[in-house]
Amino acid sequence: MSRSFHISDVMSVLLERNLSSRGLDGVIDTLRYVTGADVQTVLLPEYFEAAKAAVLGQHPQLVEVDPRRLSGDNFKEWLEEQVADFGETLELEPMVPEAPKLG
Repeated sequence: MSRSFHISDVMSVLLERNLSSRGLDGVIDTLRYVTGADVQTVLLPEYFEAAKAAVLGQHPQLVEVDPRRLSGDNFKEWLEEQVADFGETLELEPMVPEAPKLG
């Protein structure tokens, strides 16, 4: 089952920085949904790494995202460009849980 996320939430996961229009709540919500974990802020780098791989696996076109022009001064304009390129929202699915190790 998939769920729709604003591009600012998705970009936050991809770039490992808070760009979400919902603030840190949006970042945490996205990470929780994709990873299925009860996200703890002290472990954000680990959650970002796992979620980023899952998002790129679902939306390989996002590999084209170029954050070099992104700055604190222009992040709203930069996000508008991402909306134009990829749409305002993207559907994400949770990661498939790893099978238990047997034996």
